[in-house]
Amino acid sequence: MLVLPLWSLVVGCKTPPQPDPEFDDAARYLMRIFESGSDAERAYGIRQLERQSYLNMDLEANNASKRWLSPAGLTWDDVADLEHPDRDPALNLPLAVGFLSDFDVADHARVFYLTDMRPVEPSSPDLYERTILEGEECWLDHGCDVLRTYNDVERKNILYTVRYDLWKDYRWIDLSLPDPSTGEEVVDDGEPRWAIQVRSWMKAPAEGDGATIHQSYAIEVWVPRDCRGYIRDPADENLDGGDWTTDSCGGGTMRLQALWSETDLGTDVGDDVKLAATRSGIDAYYEATEDWLAEH
Repeated sequence: MLVLPLWSLVVGCKTPPQPDPEFDDAARYLMRIFESGSDAERAYGIRQLERQSYLNMDLEANNASKRWLSPAGLTWDDVADLEHPDRDPALNLPLAVGFLSDFDVADHARVFYLTDMRPVEPSSPDLYERTILEGEECWLDHGCDVLRTYNDVERKNILYTVRYDLWKDYRWIDLSLPDPSTGEEVVDDGEPRWAIQVRSWMKAPAEGDGATIHQSYAIEVWVPRDCRGYIRDPADENLDGGDWTTDSCGGGTMRLQALWSETDLGTDVGDDVKLAATRSGIDAYYEATEDWLAEH
């Protein structure tokens, strides 16, 4: 989350855009099946989220205020397989921000191996230390499916400073796998279309200067823009009649992060300010990653 003057977080705040129900379903589905689902189910969920991201957000917009949504809240069932704080997930404030990257999915995979994540995390200028717990020797080359990490993080912005423990796991997902509902044998018999799915969460609340983070969950996806995914049909309609035309053709990667977090900043800070700060922080993370990849 960016270090911004408080007034700049308030300017431009408006009613959060509400996505189509299919977007909500796909985001929560991917949170729920990260471990328990099959590869085909995860691929199906990412394809649905890919389509809905292009239809619900103007992903080519320079301003992140045109690339965000307020998805549906989480339920206990969505996080049942995680160790997490004993608080109702429905108390979280939901937010999703999309982004079009100039770099391929494989380029982004290299970033996850940084042990000092500060170059790509502007909201953690003093501390974001990563320990790889599983998959370090095999994940990058697709020798194993999952990369598991533990992260010691300190977040800073104009509203608060909080240090907390974050668990973040990464999966390779082949989007060319068939829809699991077809009953077809799940076999990748063609050229893989590799995407990345991420799930992160806190196991315990964290207190800091000016804030308590009671709970936090997130999913992220990196989906190739290789013209093998969602391609527009003339009958397709964008959210609220938007006139953008973006789809999976164009090169690079479509990124999306959906975050559900409950942060207590005191009674004087409303949800609109929290959402604006979080949205700005996610967008700064996207831009910093582009800068790092351009240099490395």
